[in-house]
Amino acid sequence: MKILKETKNGRLFKCSSCSNYHLEFNNININFNEARLQSFQKYLQEMDGFEFEIRNSQSSFKRKIVIQTNTTGLNILLNQTELEELKCLLDFRKSKKMEFDWASYESLFVEMNLN
Repeated sequence: MKILKETKNGRLFKCSSCSNYHLEFNNININFNEARLQSFQKYLQEMDGFEFEIRNSQSSFKRKIVIQTNTTGLNILLNQTELEELKCLLDFRKSKKMEFDWASYESLFVEMNLN
């Protein structure tokens, strides 16, 4: 097992025996081959969490950002902070191991809400 990236609530690693990628994020585990991992990375990077939160503001769910899965009846629900951490976890343009800077992100979020 080779850990490729790690944040406060997750990590991405590649299994040496099966060559698949395994994503652990909070209580979610997703397994990918390389093509599916790249597709998921692209999907997340293009996702606008603020737009989802506005669109789903009347939803009964606490978390308003919905990631649909191929499994019927199973969706991944995130808030904006979780989405940004997940994006960082899957962004290989940054350092291999990183800690998501919660304080910086949350202060930015507060500043944006005050404007």
